[in-house]
Amino acid sequence: MNNDDVQALYGYKAPLEERIFKYILKILLFFLRINGRNKISNWILEEVNPFILVKSKIDNSIKFKWITGHNRLLWRAKTFDTEESLMIKWLSKFRRDDIFLDIGANCGIYTLAAACKCDNISAVELDPINIGILKENLVLNNFEEKVLIIPFAAGDSNKKELIYFRSCSKSDAFQTIGKPSPLGTRLYDGKHKTTQLLFSLDYIYKEFKLKLPNKIKIDVDGNEKLVFKGAEEIILNAEEIYYEDSGFEESKKVLNKLLYNGFKILKDEKPDKTLRGRNLLLKNSNI
Repeated sequence: MNNDDVQALYGYKAPLEERIFKYILKILLFFLRINGRNKISNWILEEVNPFILVKSKIDNSIKFKWITGHNRLLWRAKTFDTEESLMIKWLSKFRRDDIFLDIGANCGIYTLAAACKCDNISAVELDPINIGILKENLVLNNFEEKVLIIPFAAGDSNKKELIYFRSCSKSDAFQTIGKPSPLGTRLYDGKHKTTQLLFSLDYIYKEFKLKLPNKIKIDVDGNEKLVFKGAEEIILNAEEIYYEDSGFEESKKVLNKLLYNGFKILKDEKPDKTLRGRNLLLKNSNI
């Protein structure tokens, strides 16, 4: 895959018609003074903030925040059942007493789906923007008491660390811990990295006496090694793991450790033939 291919896959350049429309819109907003610096424009901006009703195979009444400044949120809602079909099939079989750990929750699309099926969920997310949208989504669906938000980066130890971001947009992904992303994303010019707290999930679960999860989703975009090293006890004691293998060497090493410790691949799905990596459903043969 050359640099142009990577840019096309993991970056976004708006088509000409979109750029023209946004330019005209900026002019219109300027003359109408819809800028957040007066009462009327704030009233308008507050009202343009609805949600979309997601009708899925899991539940047809999930509410999802989407107009918050980025079309990626609308895309996530509209591709709920199709983007990762293996995930939906897996979540649909959850029992009420399952304990689910969502590592890499983003804005909560699969956290919400799991909350329709079970009552004890922890959602780990490092992006403060995504955490805010995740919280809004939980409130919209009355899932606040079911879901514990763990608003930190999951890593190999407890420390401060640089987090590299692709951009400041809503529902963004491909953030990486301690180094630029191996996925070839844009904007790694020093403008989009912040110092944040990093915690081992094994430590978090012991310190706060959380119940160990039997179902775990790991979707961390190249951070697999760090996450696994700090959550090895939790992960190796789970019954089932949904693992997004990013296709890089560190991700493959983690997968090999899972297989060595008794996990078996039940399902293997490549969601898009143009993308690196695959989605795997693994079951612990020791349980």
